[in-house]
Amino acid sequence: MKGTFIIFISAFIFILSACSQPLMPIERLDEEYYLKKIRTNPENLNVHRELINKYKSEGLINIPIDIYSKAVEKNQDNAIVYYVLGYAYLVDGSAKALKLAEENLNKALKLNPQFVDALTALGDYYLKTDNEELAVEKWQNARRLNERFAPVYLSFARYYRSKKQYTKAEQEYEDAILWTSIGKAEIYLEFGTMYMETNDLTKAEEMLLKARGENPRSSAIHYKLGQLYAIKGDRDSAIRSYRSGRKFNPNDSKSAYELAYIFLEKNDLKYAMLSFERGLLSDGIDENTSNELITNINKGVTQGIEYLVKLADSSQSKNFDLIYFIGKLYLAQNKEDLAFKYFQRGVTMPNTNPDIHYQLGLLLEKRKPQIVKSEETVKPKVTEDKNKESSIKAQSPENQPIAEDVAQKADAQEQYRKAVDMGSSEAELLFRVAQGYLDEGQEDKYIEVAQKALTLEPNKLDVHLKLAEIFLKKAEEYKRNGKLDDEEKAILNSIKHYEQVTTLGPDAQRWYNLGMLYERAGKSRAIKAERAYEQAIQIKPDFAMAYYRRGNFMLNYKVGPAKVLMYKPEVAIQDLKKAVELDPKLADAHVALGLAYHQINMPEMATEEFEKAVQADPNNLRAHIYLAQDYSLTGDNQKVLKHLTSAVRLDPNNAEILKMFGGMALKYGTDEDVPEAREALRKANELKPDDPEILMNLGYTLYLAKMFDEAIKILKRAIELQPIYPEAHYNIALAYSGIGEYKLAKEHWEKVVRQAPDSSIAIKSAEFLKKL
Repeated sequence: MKGTFIIFISAFIFILSACSQPLMPIERLDEEYYLKKIRTNPENLNVHRELINKYKSEGLINIPIDIYSKAVEKNQDNAIVYYVLGYAYLVDGSAKALKLAEENLNKALKLNPQFVDALTALGDYYLKTDNEELAVEKWQNARRLNERFAPVYLSFARYYRSKKQYTKAEQEYEDAILWTSIGKAEIYLEFGTMYMETNDLTKAEEMLLKARGENPRSSAIHYKLGQLYAIKGDRDSAIRSYRSGRKFNPNDSKSAYELAYIFLEKNDLKYAMLSFERGLLSDGIDENTSNELITNINKGVTQGIEYLVKLADSSQSKNFDLIYFIGKLYLAQNKEDLAFKYFQRGVTMPNTNPDIHYQLGLLLEKRKPQIVKSEETVKPKVTEDKNKESSIKAQSPENQPIAEDVAQKADAQEQYRKAVDMGSSEAELLFRVAQGYLDEGQEDKYIEVAQKALTLEPNKLDVHLKLAEIFLKKAEEYKRNGKLDDEEKAILNSIKHYEQVTTLGPDAQRWYNLGMLYERAGKSRAIKAERAYEQAIQIKPDFAMAYYRRGNFMLNYKVGPAKVLMYKPEVAIQDLKKAVELDPKLADAHVALGLAYHQINMPEMATEEFEKAVQADPNNLRAHIYLAQDYSLTGDNQKVLKHLTSAVRLDPNNAEILKMFGGMALKYGTDEDVPEAREALRKANELKPDDPEILMNLGYTLYLAKMFDEAIKILKRAIELQPIYPEAHYNIALAYSGIGEYKLAKEHWEKVVRQAPDSSIAIKSAEFLKKL
């Protein structure tokens, strides 16, 4: 690595020298300044990163991109030049730039697979493109390669912070500081800003003061401290910090405006206006106007606002920041009509911000529709009553605003969506936008926006519940369409949100529902069902369905390649007995208990439970099927037919049930049962046209009805599908003999004798052959 690095430095210095121009003043951020800074320490990648970020913040990202693109042209076999170019594209952040970032970072890693800087940056790329798993994987690889590499800790910190996992983020920031030798100020600044997000203002101040100690000339740090003090209500310290920041960056109007809005939130209107004046001055208003504004502000809030309104109607009529600020001032005074006026004006101007659209949306949603009493709306309506007397009824004004109200809500949604499109990360706004999409039936958009909102405010039970419901509905749709992978993903998403539901609002039914979802997901998640049912039972000890589902789960859950039952049937029986004790009419629990008795070889008790299931619910399909099977073993053929008849009635489109009924009706029924058996087998054949057993039995019913040609056709198909099939050969021989085709009948009876020489049909076939 070291040798490669030296080669790069030599080549890179040469390229930078070729690109350089005469020196410019340091303060001027241009290409020459950039090249000069790199030449002083070209091997320090931290310098490259800091410069790239600085130029990006000033809107000059194209300068480093151009410089590094030229370097790549001259050094196409060097990993570092690809890395710094990829990093520049990554910081640019546009869709096109991100693709180029990935391309260049991968080239760097191809040349040097252990390049931790490139691995970390590639993780950052994946995070920006919403592939969190790959992002974490790359960062973990980078950390394994170099556990003292500070940037990867910073990436993890930012990731956890974005997920509101602040404890983890805190640890990562501390580790990043531990392994950073220079440039700690920016980390402390981020750290302090995170504490401000969590409203831990004491720790926030501690970190920001450390940041200031590391870099006392950073205007950004002074401004952030000013914001912190303003939030704490310490206006004097806020102003002092702001003034300190102005020493190092006197033209930063944005920070002045931000400070003004913080004072507004504290309802300190005077200091809000004074801070805003500083911003206007930075943006170029003349000294006389500035002094006059200060004079009016010092006279009182009303005079200050009046002067700002005067500016907005004259020399500053195109100043969006001023129009927006006046709207916020009026909002702080609860003068919503005046705020509405200025927000309406502001959203039509260039360079709007997300909040003005949000605030306008809130006011649109809140404002009552105005009823315009036009001639049409107040026109009397004459109707005739039962006594033929005229009665005059004016149209109810309460009904007039309905259409207007819908339009008002639509306008509010339009503003909310504009705010979101502009990048607003206000959680409540996102929830409002999501609800709007849901009201319109745009479930995919609802999912997208609601999930984004939940990253900011994860404790919205109703949203998690709705998302779980939507994903479950999607899973059903995917299942119907045979999209099994999509079905699985939808179920897992439903589980993810329903887990939050049980955390935020645990009750027995919700834990029960989660258990059902775990079972539906199967695989490794299925085992979680038992715990979910246990939670439901703990909350509601008389929850019969939870006992049933837990017992049924334990009765069926298998593990390992051999699919061995994980639980003993006796354990499941305890739960199932409890279920039927609590609810004797719970038919499915009786069925499950019957199956458990079968597993421990207690068939009489099993049959008894199936009978109880039918008594509790005469339409329980499974109970009828299991009873038919049980009675077939004991030779009670009439009960077999009875329960199979019920099963066919309950599920007339189930090929297996129809097949079973047809076969049993032929075997144990009377001649009167044959037509019914034939119809059942015909339908089964339509559902499963390539089932040899269905074809064989259907062919036999056709033979009995003397429909020989059709019987032969059906039986031929059975033999095609299953050539070694003595019963089919026997039946087709009967059909051939029915039409006088004795030679063909003889061939098939001979096959019966060969295929099943010891069977009863072989004996009968031999008798037919003897007669022939």
